Parts: sequence; structure tokens; C-alpha cells
Amino acid sequence: MTRLDQILPDTLVRVLRMIATGYEHIPYRGHDDPYRSIYWMVGYRVGIDPPTIRAIMEGGDLPAVWRYRHFTVPKKDGSPRQLMEPGRDLKAAQRELLRRLNSLDPHPAALGFREGLSIADHAWTHAGARTIITADIEDFFPSTQATRIYDFWVRQRWVYDEIAARFLTRLTTYRGGLPQGAPTSPALSNLVNVGLDTKLAARARSAGATYTRYADDLVFSWPDEGRPPADFQHGVHAALHEFGYRLQPRKGWRVWHRRDEPEVTGLILTRGGSVDIPDSMKALMQTLERTATTEEDFQRLAGYEGYRQMVVRE
Repeated sequence: MTRLDQILPDTLVRVLRMIATGYEHIPYRGHDDPYRSIYWMVGYRVGIDPPTIRAIMEGGDLPAVWRYRHFTVPKKDGSPRQLMEPGRDLKAAQRELLRRLNSLDPHPAALGFREGLSIADHAWTHAGARTIITADIEDFFPSTQATRIYDFWVRQRWVYDEIAARFLTRLTTYRGGLPQGAPTSPALSNLVNVGLDTKLAARARSAGATYTRYADDLVFSWPDEGRPPADFQHGVHAALHEFGYRLQPRKGWRVWHRRDEPEVTGLILTRGGSVDIPDSMKALMQTLERTATTEEDFQRLAGYEGYRQMVVRE
């Protein structure tokens, strides 16, 4: 027997399934049930049934497929990075939303999490600069506040009312911020920070500098004899504070000269004006070239070489 989902569009199948759960009419708005508008505006688009929508909105018990799993991975400095992996159904709904988010444009200075761009683009933007400032935002994803995510959803034309915006906020935030590990968090972190990037880009431009951001990593650079003005750091701090961020206390603000060959998102800005991989990776590649014997070793070496070619751009 032919199944409906084999011959009908996905969206129509979702609507039919909602009707089968007991909602024979799904109006745009104005029904006694305050959540009914969500079913039409959002729910069927991302495959969420009415009982689950109600549980999400009211903080009810949800099965594991709609909850987050917590775990940690070590950062480069050895400290733990907290990650939250959404359950299967929550992740699927977030991925549906991500398709719509990917149609929106972040600020041109935001180079992270964008198709066709990489950390190499972030670094090459500042290659050859005489003075470079690197700055790191502390706890970037959790510090991107849920209230700002709500304001973003309210501004989207396809989100018809505040109830739907509240639902989308609950669907894409966790414990008051963006969960690091959700498919939607990287795109949302760019889109809600268009205002921040606009301010920092204008601040940099007025000081004769170039600005880019890759997630929590900010870089400002000056060519030739250019230098940051005395109040430049204060202005950056003030802009970050306005949007709910602050710099990391240990390595949040560093000023470099080109001869220092600073590191930008794990890559090296060389004194000769190019970008290179770090010496530690070169040493690892050299070791593998001498000792590789298994297929896994050769695959690792090929991966490192492909990464080097992406970075160096010979």
C-alpha cells in the first residue's frame, strides 16, 4: 500500500498528522487555545505536534528526544568546554529552522559558520597588517541572551505574533542563552549580532582599521603605520557590554606587531604577510610522514595536508 508521505509534500503530511491528533481546524489566530496559532505558523513547518508544543511552552515533562544531553570537551588550554547536545526530535526541529535562518544575511564582518568561508578567510583578512589586536569574548554562546533571541524572532515577517516568537525562543535557547551544540546556535549568534558587528566595524573604520569576527574571536588590524587610538579598547568594551558580552579576563585583549606572528583562530599571521599553520601541526605532519604505516595514518596525513593547502593558499 502506498503511504501518504510517499506521494504528498512533507508540509501537507504534517498538517494531516496534526488533524489526526485531534485538531480538526487549525486557524491562524483568535482561538480560545492560546497556542493554536503556533501549530499553523510554526509547528507544522518543523514537525512538532500540538501536545509537544504545549509541553515546551508550559515547561512540562518532555521525553529525552526533546531534552539536552550535557557533556564537556577540553579546550586548548585544558579547561572544560560545556556542550549541550539536543535530543533527536529537538535537533530535527532545529535543523528545519536552520534552513530558514540560512536564507538570512549576517554582517559581512561575521565570517564564522558561513558557507564557503573558514578560519582561513578570517586570518587572511589581516595578513600583512602591521598592528593586530585579538580579542576573545567570554562564554560567547551562553552569553547571547534569550531576550535578544526573542527580539530577533519577533522581527521575522513569517512569525505572526509574540506567542510564536516565544515558542521559537524556547526551541532555540537553553538556560537563558544559546546552547553550544544546537544546530541553530551558530547561525543565530551571527544574526542577532548584526548590530554589534555594525558598531565594531564602524569603530574600526573610523580608527583606520579592519575588523572581522569568527564566533567569539575578534580581530582588528592596522596597515603600515596605523595604530589604535587611545580610547579604542574602551569603545570596544562599551559596545560588547551593550550587547551583553565581556572579554575573557586572561586573554581577552592582546596587541601584536607583525613581527610577533600572532595566532588567529589557530592560524599564524607570518611576518612576511601570509598565513600559515602552527609549528606544532607541521611537526606532527613530519612525524607522520616518517612513521605512517597504516591506512588510518595516511588518511590523517592527507587530512592535515588538505587543511594546510586550504590555509596557505599556494
